[in-house]
Amino acid sequence: MGIKHTYKALCLTCTVAFLAASTAPAAIISTSVTGDDQINILSSAPGDVTEEHLTGNANASVDILRIFQEQSGLALSQPIDVDIDPSTFSLPRTFTGGGSWPPSPGVDGTVASGTRVDVFFFHLDEPSNELGRVIGSVTFDVDILGVITDSDTLVTTHSLLGYPGTTYPLAAGNHGTLEDTDDYITFTSLRTLEFKVSQLAAMDQFRVLTVVPAPPAVWLLGSGLIGLVGFRRKFKRA
Repeated sequence: MGIKHTYKALCLTCTVAFLAASTAPAAIISTSVTGDDQINILSSAPGDVTEEHLTGNANASVDILRIFQEQSGLALSQPIDVDIDPSTFSLPRTFTGGGSWPPSPGVDGTVASGTRVDVFFFHLDEPSNELGRVIGSVTFDVDILGVITDSDTLVTTHSLLGYPGTTYPLAAGNHGTLEDTDDYITFTSLRTLEFKVSQLAAMDQFRVLTVVPAPPAVWLLGSGLIGLVGFRRKFKRA
């Protein structure tokens, strides 16, 4: 292959690496659940997550917790308050419900303006206000920056963090997680959450903010650029 063709190939490599680097959202790499209940990771954001719009099936013995990604690579336009900030405590740590917030001092935190985040929404809603409960865990491929569990905090962040095409509850109520006495969220690591979410009087929802993954093709982009510079110099000398 001639120098010109090699130079073009390197340019193509850099272009492919750049495109790959710019399209690498965070991902849930594993889930677990107890009993017959289910965790469903949706491939796209639903149109409506208000009460009675995205519910489980008619089989009351199977409760379904649905998860979808709301944002990918979002640069925060302002600081975002979170109800649980894992940078403020030692791991592992369990937070339990009880109707008051925060559950213990020092867990509230803020994700700084300008931070790039990926955002995931967790939703449990059973038809006709049936009782629902899911006990399980999720593990991400990146670190968690914060969890929003309180219904007031959820409502105030829908417009900032929610998916633009999804309708969310706009009135504060008791649809957050950790508002029921038997709910809990446990940080077993910066990437893994164990939880019990329960639908008693209303649906349960919470939001997770994660780090944006380091692009897997950055090393390829860097090596391509180094090679590109070297070949360009060689080509100029030829």
